[in-house]
Amino acid sequence: MNAPPRNQHYLPQWYQNRFAADGTEQVGAFNRKNGKELPLVSTRNIGAERDFYTFKHAAKSNAYHIEKQALTGPEGNGGGLLEGIASRGNVRTSDVPALRELLSLMHMRTKVYRELCERAVKHGFTEVAADGNGLVLPAGFPSPPPDLPPEDVLRDLAIQLQMGRIPMLLKVLQAHTWLYRLVQLPDDCFLTSDDPVLARSRASTRRLGGSSK
Repeated sequence: MNAPPRNQHYLPQWYQNRFAADGTEQVGAFNRKNGKELPLVSTRNIGAERDFYTFKHAAKSNAYHIEKQALTGPEGNGGGLLEGIASRGNVRTSDVPALRELLSLMHMRTKVYRELCERAVKHGFTEVAADGNGLVLPAGFPSPPPDLPPEDVLRDLAIQLQMGRIPMLLKVLQAHTWLYRLVQLPDDCFLTSDDPVLARSRASTRRLGGSSK
C-alpha cells in the first residue's frame, strides 16, 4: 500500500530543480526568518511542509484531494511549459491559457497566502479583503464535524479559501489584454523565492524592489 503524500510542496519541486546544480536536485537556500544560509539542500525539503494541503476533517478519499488531484494537471504540465518557453525564447499565443493557470496556482499556493487566509477565517470572513471581491469558500467538502478541534476547523477552512482563490485570479488574467514576455539574462544570476509570482497594481507607483517611500 502506497504511503500518503505527506511531504507537500508549496513551491513546486520541479520549479526548484531548474535552479539546482547540474546533475543534482540540490539548491542553495537562505532562510529570511532566521538569517541562516544553507549552501546545498535537497529540493525535496525546500518550499515544503508536512500536510500543508491535507484536510483534517475530510474522509480519507478526500483528505489528499489537493495534493493528489487538484495539483496534478498544472504540476505535470508546468515544467514542460516553462522549458518550451525558455528554449524558444518567446511566449506563443497557444502557451497563454496554460501559463495563466500556472501563474495563478504559483501565486495562490504559497505560505504567504495561506497566512492571509488563516487571518481571514480566524476573524470570521469567507473572503480575503485583498481580493477586492466576494470570494466565497468553494463547495465540495462537508462541513467540519462539531467535535473537531477549533484550530483544525480554521485550518481546513483556510486551505479551502486559499485554493478557492485560484479561479478568481484566472478571471482577472482573462479579463484584460496582457503582454507575456520572456526576459533573458546573459549570466546565470537569477534568484527566486518561496513566493515566485509577484502581483502589483497598475495604479501603484512603486517599482519592484524599490523603496516604499
